[in-house]
Amino acid sequence: MSSPEELEEFISRTKQDLERLKRKHEAAAYAQKFWTLLVGKVGESQAKEIMHHLMGDKKPGPARADEDLALIYLIYFIYGHILHFGRNLTDGKIAKLILASNPYYAHFDSGLIFLMSNVFSESIYDLTDDPIVGREPFNMQFSALKKQVERLRRWAIDELLLSKKYAPRQYYRGINELSSRIAPKLEHP
Repeated sequence: MSSPEELEEFISRTKQDLERLKRKHEAAAYAQKFWTLLVGKVGESQAKEIMHHLMGDKKPGPARADEDLALIYLIYFIYGHILHFGRNLTDGKIAKLILASNPYYAHFDSGLIFLMSNVFSESIYDLTDDPIVGREPFNMQFSALKKQVERLRRWAIDELLLSKKYAPRQYYRGINELSSRIAPKLEHP
């Protein structure tokens, strides 16, 4: 189990990210209203020309949908489970815990989509300004989720976001064997 400070830090980060996404959705609503007014005044082709002049060339790549952003928040969701349960559990057991906690996508009134479960539930979020209007099941297979847990745990340890206490023995056993093979070569040039 993680310490209360780690859990509070995770909740604080999640709340900050939720607020940032709410502001983004509000800005998108304002932009849609502006676009509608602009098209109404000068027509669509002129409006595109004006916006192209103001904004410059289009950036490459598709625009992200709300579902894509919800998948990005899967990282925070997994990270929270690793902090909470991960010191003594394998990646597979953490993935099983995540699936057993009945994860679901919560659709907010503002259009935001966020991942929640029985463990990290709606009770930790202030939902008075932006109520949940729908819920959708989280449909990820165990093997895909386990792979995501493995990748995230290794990345977080390598980036020093998690201590080595959270590492599976197998991962660091491989690193120690590699360093023991390289170290003698470095000592004797």
